[in-house]
Amino acid sequence: LMNELANSKNTSVSQIAIAWLLHQDALTSAIIGTQDELHLKDNIAAATLALSPSELELLNTVSNRALSVIGYN
Repeated sequence: LMNELANSKNTSVSQIAIAWLLHQDALTSAIIGTQDELHLKDNIAAATLALSPSELELLNTVSNRALSVIGYN
């Protein structure tokens, strides 16, 4: 799912994940680590990545399922 969404937006999976985090109501910022300048540029680009309401809903559903599997929901 994440790969398909990233490919459809011509972006990386990490950008999708960061953009999703930045769209969360309770989140005011995200601290993202980086290993090099390439990763830093990739992370910065995520701040401008637009996700549609349906994409956000899909990502929220996937996140909730993952949390349920590990016992957090």
